[in-house]
Amino acid sequence: MHPFKVFLIFISLLGVFVVALSEIRAQIFYEIQEPIQNGVGASDTIGTQEYYKYCERKDEGTNQTQAELISIFEEAEAKWQIPSQILKVMAYQESGWEHFIYDRELEKWVIHIGKDPNGISCGIGLMQLTGKTAEDFDEFDRLFTDPIYNLEAGFKVLDDKWNGTPVIGNNERYMYENWYYAIWGYNGGCHAIHPDCNHYPEDVLADMGKDKGTYWSGISVTSPNIASFKNGPKSIYPIPTPTPIHYTDYWLNIGT
Repeated sequence: MHPFKVFLIFISLLGVFVVALSEIRAQIFYEIQEPIQNGVGASDTIGTQEYYKYCERKDEGTNQTQAELISIFEEAEAKWQIPSQILKVMAYQESGWEHFIYDRELEKWVIHIGKDPNGISCGIGLMQLTGKTAEDFDEFDRLFTDPIYNLEAGFKVLDDKWNGTPVIGNNERYMYENWYYAIWGYNGGCHAIHPDCNHYPEDVLADMGKDKGTYWSGISVTSPNIASFKNGPKSIYPIPTPTPIHYTDYWLNIGT
């Protein structure tokens, strides 16, 4: 068989595989996100009663410096293949880059616990992990005491969301626009159109485009047309990469 015909067959089979993968991921995402569409609103399954006892913890510690955190985010891009700009902005959205916050009553720096105003859950540390998501980590206690472990846990959750949400584009991790669904999933499938949710992914993408002094330099990112998501998580589906497309510097510089 002529090599060109073989190439065309390969391309066709690859396209079928990508479509099938997208459909499987979409179905899994729909099943996982069903409680959120029904009004639970937490970032994942609600935690156990034992989990809620930890919402009152006062573990003491010292925060990483800004330079140390930036180094961690940039190293994570190579390890997790997640754009460091996304990690920086999400961590800032979650905790302001503070794993420990000052408790005026105790006059000490204690674990940053972000409590849900509805009393559903509480977020832990730098990446504000909550509920069953937090409990599923083998070393749950380290989410409170070890800022770096907390970050790595958050990176893993975001990576899981990437693998569990519908495909954008051809699944290229080096395109910022393709991370919209994963960012959405990290915060429980919330977006601007859904009446029970905040504007988390829109806020993350908007902040990515702003210069934040020594934290990060602004990078424009194109949002998808969220008007089509009006019916909640089940209305999302694989979509082309929104244009114009923006690429991460890390992946552009590989091999140069």
